[in-house]
Amino acid sequence: EEIAQDAFYQLKIYALLIREREANLKGGGGTSSATPTAPLLPLQSLRLLYLNSESGKAQYLDMDLGETLEERDAILQETHQDLSMVWKNIQELVQTQNPKAFKHCDRTFCYCHTCRPKFVPGTLAE
Repeated sequence: EEIAQDAFYQLKIYALLIREREANLKGGGGTSSATPTAPLLPLQSLRLLYLNSESGKAQYLDMDLGETLEERDAILQETHQDLSMVWKNIQELVQTQNPKAFKHCDRTFCYCHTCRPKFVPGTLAE
């Protein structure tokens, strides 16, 4: 279930990007305008597809983003706020100019978990 939640979080980011792109195509300016309009491509649910399972068959999980455009927009706005906070924290960390200030994040899909083992022990990895 935790793996699915991480994957759905990533899918919500893609849905947010699609919403922002469509808002910009319509001239709405994206999230900053925060005016829900009928999307060109309706995003009511997200589908996570597992191409293999214990049964050997593909399986999927769906996440409903809400019945109304306002409900869906609220979920995507929450994702936007979360990403904005992550970006703000990264900017603040970089401004310290202290590479040892970096700490592991708690997002299992983050690249820091992939690259961290590649550092030599006793260097900035610790």
